[in-house]
Amino acid sequence: MFTGITQEHYILASQSVHLPRPTQGSPGSAAYGWRKRGLYFLLLLLLVTMIVNLALTVWIIKVMNFSTDGMGSLKLDQDGIRVEGKSEFASPLYVNEIQSRGVSARHTVLHDIL
Repeated sequence: MFTGITQEHYILASQSVHLPRPTQGSPGSAAYGWRKRGLYFLLLLLLVTMIVNLALTVWIIKVMNFSTDGMGSLKLDQDGIRVEGKSEFASPLYVNEIQSRGVSARHTVLHDIL
C-alpha cells in the first residue's frame, strides 16, 4: 500500500502555509470612516445627555429647596417634622400631636388626630 502524500494534499498543504496572517494594524481591528464618526457621535450624545441630566438635577434641587435639613418648608428635627410657613399636603395627614410654635394664649395642642 502506498502511504506517501498525494499531489492534491501537497498543493493544499503548501497553499495554506502562505496565507496572510492578520497583523495588529489591520483594518479589522479598528474603526475607520463612518463607523469612527458614528462612535464619536454616540460619545458626544452621551456626554450631552449626562450634562443635561446633571443640570436638571441641580435645577430641581434648587427649585424644591432641598437641603440636608429637609425640603422646602418641611424641616426634619430630632423630635419629628417641623412645618414652617404654608404647606399643602396631597393626601390626608395622620399625626399624634400638632403644636404651634409660639407660647401664648393662642397655643394650640391637638392630640390623637386621625
